[in-house]
Amino acid sequence: MKKDKEIVKAIHDDKLGDFLKSIKVYDNVINGKIKCKFCDKKITLDNLYTVFPESGAIKFACDKASCIAKMNNYLNEK
Repeated sequence: MKKDKEIVKAIHDDKLGDFLKSIKVYDNVINGKIKCKFCDKKITLDNLYTVFPESGAIKFACDKASCIAKMNNYLNEK
């Protein structure tokens, strides 16, 4: 049986700032204007767990265990 392949896109920590600048959200992250989709906590460079698309928008999840679990459930339901 053939398994579906998943493509995992990742950014190394030392390139995170460049990535956030490339999607035009770096200043908003630095200025505390971005919030976690799941708990509404301000996203920082230190607590950012993931960035993902949702209906043409860019969404963020913080590194709290409960938010990671919620994100995994959310993405698996899609």
